[in-house]
Order: sequence, then structure tokens, then C-alpha cells
Amino acid sequence: MKKITFETFTINTFAEALTLNRILQNATMFLLILFLLFTTAGCELVIDTLIDDTDETEETDDPEKTTETWTSVIDTDLESSVLRDDLILLAREQIGIPYLYGGATPSGFDCSGLIYYVYGEYGFTTLPRTSRDMYSSGTNVGMDGAKLADIVAFYSPVSHVGMMTSSTTFIHAPSSGKTVTEAEFAGYWERQIAGVVTYIDDKR
Repeated sequence: MKKITFETFTINTFAEALTLNRILQNATMFLLILFLLFTTAGCELVIDTLIDDTDETEETDDPEKTTETWTSVIDTDLESSVLRDDLILLAREQIGIPYLYGGATPSGFDCSGLIYYVYGEYGFTTLPRTSRDMYSSGTNVGMDGAKLADIVAFYSPVSHVGMMTSSTTFIHAPSSGKTVTEAEFAGYWERQIAGVVTYIDDKR
């Protein structure tokens, strides 16, 4: 009877040990699975964070996505751009140069010669030379649509032109015996305005 009891105890003990071993194996496998899941989730989280950081950096560095406020260096109430500013700055450098019929260099300017020279310095090589052709060949925008450096024409038929510096002022080479100057529209010149045209594509 003792032997049977011992064998039974041995068998039971072995069965329990086997069961315990399986439990331990299953627990180990379960912990391993949990570890892998957490590790994978952690890697995905790190990867997602890196991707988010990269996207934010790209959005900051992308010129098309960066909003910058540009301010004209010209004291004007007209819409401007870097090119338009440059045209007026160059035109103002010519203030004081004497009027010269047929002139289109800093030695002397007539009205269309001043604009022909200034625009030509910035690549407008096909700009017409005479005031009438400048007006007829340009895109008509009128005073309401005028922007800085657009060409304002006078008289009917057109025989004089200048460059817009604001809604109330313009630069021109007036007439014989005078010099390039910046004048106001108010009064005489306002009554002589024929229109305003542009050759500048602001979308370029």
C-alpha cells in the first residue's frame, strides 16, 4: 500500500510539475508577446513622431508654405512688388536730369525716353519707344487699377507719359527747359489723364 501511495504521489507530483511547467511556458510566451507588442507600438510611436517632426520642418522650410510679409520701400498707397519698387527707385535717380527731345539716356530724356530707359534696365526690351505706342500697346488698367510704376498717359490723342508713384503723384520728363521731376496730378495734370496701362505681370 505504501508503494502504491508513493507511486501515486510521484505521478501526481510529476503531473503537477508538468502542468506548472506548461503554465510557466505559457506565461513566458504571453510576456514575450506583450513585450513584442509594446516594443512594436513604441517603435511605431517613435517613427510617427519623427515623421511628424519632419513634416513640420518641411512645412517651415517650404517657401510656398511660408507666409512672409513684404513691405514696399516706396512711400505709396499703390500696390507694389520688388520689381515695381526697383523701377521707381531707378526713375527717381533720374530726377533733375534735363529734358531732351528724343533722349533716352541719363544725358537727357523726353517723356517716353525716361520710361523706355528705366523699363529697359529691367529687361523690358520690347517696350515701344513713343508715348502713343506705349499707351496703345499696354494692358489698360485705369486709375482705379493702377499699381506702382504703371504708365500714366495724358492728352487725346496721347502725347505724354509718366510713371505712377502713388494715386496722386507721378514721375515724368515734362518739356523743354525743364528737368525730370515728381509731380502731383491735382489740377492741370489730373484733367489731362487719358488712362493708365501696365506691362508688368505680377504673377511671374
